[in-house]
Amino acid sequence: MASILERAGEIRRRGGALLEALDAFPEGCREGIRLGEAAELHGLEGLKPRCIVVAGMGGSAMGGLLLRDWLLDSSTPIYVSAGYHLPGFVDDETLIIVVSYSGNTEETLSAFEEAVERGCPILTVTSDGALERLSERRGIPLIRLPTGLKPRASLPQQFFSMTAALRRIGVDAPWHELEEAIGILEELKPKLTPETPPEENEAKTLALKLKGFIPHIYAPRRLGAVAYRFRTQLNENSKLPACSTPLPEGFHNAVMGREGPEDLLSRIAAIILRDPGEESRLRDRIDAFRRLLEERFGRVLELWAWGGGLLSRMLSALYIGDYTSVYLALLYGFDPSTTESIEILKRVG
Repeated sequence: MASILERAGEIRRRGGALLEALDAFPEGCREGIRLGEAAELHGLEGLKPRCIVVAGMGGSAMGGLLLRDWLLDSSTPIYVSAGYHLPGFVDDETLIIVVSYSGNTEETLSAFEEAVERGCPILTVTSDGALERLSERRGIPLIRLPTGLKPRASLPQQFFSMTAALRRIGVDAPWHELEEAIGILEELKPKLTPETPPEENEAKTLALKLKGFIPHIYAPRRLGAVAYRFRTQLNENSKLPACSTPLPEGFHNAVMGREGPEDLLSRIAAIILRDPGEESRLRDRIDAFRRLLEERFGRVLELWAWGGGLLSRMLSALYIGDYTSVYLALLYGFDPSTTESIEILKRVG
């Protein structure tokens, strides 16, 4: 019997809205730029904040994590706060970007109220809910995301609307990379869609190789948020336990996992995200790390990023990982859109 990954029609039927969102990912990036450029910023332009804190949870924090890694060399530091409270250093010179796709995330609404109390300049990013109403009532600048998406599927609109707003505010960044990154995603899209057979589709190939294994993802520091996204997409879409580790940090701890029991290591698949921009000393160490894992792990795979600019490399690897997580869900017979366990936890208390 042929694998489901050879039947494009069945993939589309069972992949549902999440697969549609992946197909529309490049268009979502352009939509995000339009949303950020059209938003009323109410005096935030020219702000020159001392630092930026993005407050959000789950899929709504992902855009902030990507911003943090992409703009690591920027003169304006970016911090991501996931929880009820803001860091102690936050003050009236800190721009707070409050992100909740639903607008009703308990932890994020608490962080929003703290930002108001501390007199911070605030930008909110949401599609609806209490956050939208509170922003309108208090005259706080707001980017409205399109409704009807899963929070994790709103990433292109979320991330690119924030970049467009930050460009208008005057934050230092390599803004020319935005268009290049979208172009790379447009180039990648036909190579990853359900109609492309497994032997020509990197995401399908990766999903087939991951089936039956517990994924451990390793990535250079600048792809750290991408590794985290891959991990959480494997959690939410593929319903798998997974972990992610940044490199070179993992050389000082995670590598010791290869010395564990053989019966456990045989079930682990290491996925190493590779960046064509790796500096030589890191590249050599990653190569040696890979060889060590190959001696003991059940499977060791590499996923190479595409593109010239850092943002292209980040988003290309992320896009391949997102498609992989959906294809792997279908291989296991799961609906990638469901999040039953998350909903159970939300009802607690």
